[in-house]
Amino acid sequence: MIRALIAGALLFAPWTAWAQTRVALLIGEGAYARPAYKGAYYWPQLANPPHDVGLVAARLKEDGFDVAVATDVDRAAFEKAIAAFALKAAGAEDALVYYAGHGFEYDRHNYLVPIDAPTSVDAGRLGKAYVDLDELARAAGRARRVNIFFMDACRTGADFVKLTGPSKPYVDDVEFKPGTPLAVIYSTARGEPAFDHAPSAPPPLDYSPFAWFVSRFVATPGISLGDFSTYLTAKVEASTRDGGPQSPYMLSSLTQLFYFRPAAPIAATLPAAMGDAQASALHLSIDHLAVTDEPVVVADVLAAHTPAEIAGMAQGGDVIAAYLIGYMFEFGRGVPQDLGQARAWLEKAAVSGLAPAQLELGYFLEQHGAGAEDKARARWLMEAASEQGFAKAQAHLASLLMSDKAPADYQRGVELLRAAAARDYPYAVYALAWIDEPGAAARLAMLAAKGDLASRQWACELGAKGGSIAAVIPDCAAAAKAGYAISQARLAIACHDGDGVKVDPDDARHWERLAIAQPDLEPDLQAKLRTFGY
Repeated sequence: MIRALIAGALLFAPWTAWAQTRVALLIGEGAYARPAYKGAYYWPQLANPPHDVGLVAARLKEDGFDVAVATDVDRAAFEKAIAAFALKAAGAEDALVYYAGHGFEYDRHNYLVPIDAPTSVDAGRLGKAYVDLDELARAAGRARRVNIFFMDACRTGADFVKLTGPSKPYVDDVEFKPGTPLAVIYSTARGEPAFDHAPSAPPPLDYSPFAWFVSRFVATPGISLGDFSTYLTAKVEASTRDGGPQSPYMLSSLTQLFYFRPAAPIAATLPAAMGDAQASALHLSIDHLAVTDEPVVVADVLAAHTPAEIAGMAQGGDVIAAYLIGYMFEFGRGVPQDLGQARAWLEKAAVSGLAPAQLELGYFLEQHGAGAEDKARARWLMEAASEQGFAKAQAHLASLLMSDKAPADYQRGVELLRAAAARDYPYAVYALAWIDEPGAAARLAMLAAKGDLASRQWACELGAKGGSIAAVIPDCAAAAKAGYAISQARLAIACHDGDGVKVDPDDARHWERLAIAQPDLEPDLQAKLRTFGY
């Protein structure tokens, strides 16, 4: 039905319909119809979807999108909105569709629920009563450069809908060919519910956690779509940990970087001196920075502050802000990549004795340094950060020492790993377990049992490399849902081989697609996954 409406509309479309370059359609369904008679079965009403789409729409307008919003629409109005949007999308550079409301999965399809949708339907007529996300993607995904679909809806099975006819309770993702300029961002994992509001603040109760953080990150300059997805997952998981967690993820076949809002140049002057880290306005402790990866730290900071605000703090002598703005310049996150600026800010923060800045400058010099002097200084900086008890520095230095194979260096590396593991740095605990340090495997299992996702990733990897992945499949699944590429790859291999789980090509392909899309996946795992031929 959607495609038929669009075909007719395109046939008579005026040329003015092809003028927009960035277009967006946002649909929020909350006022679901309630039957008048008592005891009827109905879709529960949702308070937040109309608020959610209004919030996201305002940010997209600031990003230069021509935005259309439809709230509380029935099936016929839903179709008309899609048909009208398809005209715009067909002539646009970028097109975006955002849906918030009820949803479910059945027979490998995601269905969106208009406000007048029934709760009892023949399985063969699902596409008439509900909106199939696959059809929506084909209909509205017509922009030349980028087509993005946000789905903020539950992805549980069809238990709520009374279906008649053959049952095929599989769940899956939107299908698209490699190279198609399409990305789909789901608010939650397959088979999982999505929260209408977060179990704990932030965000405010009148917004879903997914919409709240989407609105923050689409308004942040210089965040590529890949980083956007990573940051979004981290923040939504954190805000739903008490009741979930809810784990958004993205499937994408885009071949180019996409930014909602390109990075704006930032002018900031190096201060004469740096202040005390404990006085930082960012309120990040050294202990937190010692065990938390920088992308997660940057996600937290950018959710609360603009890049310009962070640069302003750094210019005022905030040493934590100086370290972070240096990292952001190094990788082009939130600001245009500028290695000269990156080194200048990292140098300023490192000279003050800040351990995370010393370690990051050491990484920088390893990658971008010129000559033996920079390489030697990189090692010195890592030693300095390690001597301060900075767990990440201790673990990295341990890896360097133990790779040299000299007995004295190897033993020193083990001692450094023990020191980092004492601070519950997950990688260090994993590394000790891998070399059969007594008690390390049990310690890693304990950290994983507490729900620490990085620990669950390393527990998965330990089981996979040690030949006993069956015992850690729950850890692999939790870390894979959270977006950890290694765990996604391990779960794909397990599902393909039937190792610890039943052979399931559909699940194997799902995790393979997610894993190989991530740039930090190890080459050997990339090669292994590509042999599956899915």
